Formats: sequence, C-alpha cells, structure tokens
Amino acid sequence: MQRCTLEEPFRERGGKESELTFNELLKYYANTPRELDKEDITAEIHERLVRTVSIFFLPFLAFPIGISSRRTSKSLRMVVGVLFLIVYYEVLQFGEDMVRHKTMGPLPTLWLPCAIFAACSLWLFWVADRRPGQDPLAPLFDGIGSIGSWFKRLLPRRLRSLPGARGS
Repeated sequence: MQRCTLEEPFRERGGKESELTFNELLKYYANTPRELDKEDITAEIHERLVRTVSIFFLPFLAFPIGISSRRTSKSLRMVVGVLFLIVYYEVLQFGEDMVRHKTMGPLPTLWLPCAIFAACSLWLFWVADRRPGQDPLAPLFDGIGSIGSWFKRLLPRRLRSLPGARGS
C-alpha cells in the first residue's frame, strides 16, 4: 500500500482577507499591504464580529420557534426558522458587499441588521416567557396557514379550467 504525502502545500494561505485569522486582519487593518484593500479588511472584520454576536441570540430565537400549538405543524415552524436565518444571512452578505464597495459603512449595513435580529429574538423570547401557553408566533403561522389553504382551494379550480382537463 502506497502512502500519499504532499511535498508542497496546495497554495499559500493569506492571499485573500477571508483566509486571514482575526489577529492578522487587525494587524493588516493598521498597516494594509498593497495586495489587500482596506475596505475588504474592514468588511471582513465587521462581518466576522456580527456573525459571532448573532450566535448568542440564536437560542432566544429558537425557543419561540420551538413552541408549537396543536394547530401548526412543527415542520412548518422549522421551515420558517430556516428561511428566517437564510434571509438574515443574505442581508449580512449584502451589507458586507456594500462595505467592500464603499457604498455604506459597517454600522448601518451590518450592525443595524444584527441589532434588529437581536431585538426581535429577545422580544420573542420575552413574549414566550411572560405569556405561558400563548404562542408568540401564532399570528404569523396562522397567516401562513391561511395562505396555504387559499392556494389549495385555488389550485383545483385553475386546473379544471385548463384546456384538455377532465370535466371541461
């Protein structure tokens, strides 16, 4: 059996700001080398900090999403929770791109969405804690359920009205 060994590394690390450690980012923020852009370093620093801070608020969001009533399915709650996190991630990506292109600073594009995320998570947790037996997200899931039932009622009518459908 032959052993595979790498004689030289795949490539050198550190060619992009996303490959740098946080300490290296801080060092390069003070003295930016020519191959890196100061806005890219700024965006990367703030984006990493915002993501780290956001992790602390995930349990406060998970608790209200995890409370389920008999009327809503748990799978719907999981899908809505995942969609909420995907939208939040995309907002952060957009904010990071805006900082990289000098459109806006990191405070309104990264830290404001983080503050809104934290405030919503803490408020939902507070509502779930202060009102036992009440689902803080029930109006949201009731609305989603009513939209889903509207589509279920609408779809058979539309299918019957298509040319070549049975009964037409």
